[in-house]
Amino acid sequence: LYCNTPTSLSAMEDPDGDSMNNLAECIAGTDPLNPASCLRMQAAGVAAAGRGLVVQWSSVSGRHYTVECSTNLLATPAFVSVASQIVAVSTTTTFTDAAARDGRLAAYRVRVE
Repeated sequence: LYCNTPTSLSAMEDPDGDSMNNLAECIAGTDPLNPASCLRMQAAGVAAAGRGLVVQWSSVSGRHYTVECSTNLLATPAFVSVASQIVAVSTTTTFTDAAARDGRLAAYRVRVE
């Protein structure tokens, strides 16, 4: 099943080759047969006037997202939530991490809730 639609797709397959298996595509609300339809970071950069870091990703309208940050990928846990319940209203969603400091190296990731 793909999101309650009978298909011959297996949950662990990735027929469109976008690195998201069919189960992940179902959770994200993306099309498992379209390689351009996937949850993917699009951009990151310094916010206006240097007030934090802006993270932008492809999204599905109505889905909720969590943004996580890591300043030490060897730590346990490596990532901590910096924002949750971010509701997408278009195909691109942007979040500004106002707590990000200039010069701090950090990795960000986005999860579908």
